[in-house]
Amino acid sequence: MGRFNLIHILSREKTEVPLNYGRINPAKLAELQPMIDFSKFDSVYICGPEDMIFSTVEFLEKNRLERSKLHFELFTTPGQKQNLNTLPDANIQDETKPKSNITVKVDGRSFSFDLSTKGKSILAAALAQGADLPFACKGGVCSTCKAKLVSGNVKMDVNYALEPDEVEQGFILTCQSHPITENVVVDYDVK
Repeated sequence: MGRFNLIHILSREKTEVPLNYGRINPAKLAELQPMIDFSKFDSVYICGPEDMIFSTVEFLEKNRLERSKLHFELFTTPGQKQNLNTLPDANIQDETKPKSNITVKVDGRSFSFDLSTKGKSILAAALAQGADLPFACKGGVCSTCKAKLVSGNVKMDVNYALEPDEVEQGFILTCQSHPITENVVVDYDVK
């Protein structure tokens, strides 16, 4: 193979070669395997429905392709569990629930607020306080709300956007993050 090799497999557009038509799945990847050594790929970019992406990632990992070389973008998350932001009582602050003091840094400024550890996400609570923060999908898919966790700990409901090395560096999706420590500091200015 040359320096760049692009393989299109189209699920809806018929092609002359049956191998290039239909949804990518482990069976189709197994058909391609005699012609392609997946373990030698520098990067794989996958775009499509959640189940196709995850079955492709699983197949490629089983065939010796490092997870760090696999990149994908999800447009919908049909299997996503219900987000706490949409629960009817997410807007109600319960005095009996443990609270965390949240400090948000954005555009060189800081502001703080208290947030129940069992309620809204950090993003939802900050927006309710009138903050002007970056966001788009609120589903853990786009990474527009990515921020650096400077101190404290959070639990993310889902993460479909951050690469493993970004998580290791302390980045979080604020739309999916809930505080689990008494104090949490997040910084949107750190890239």
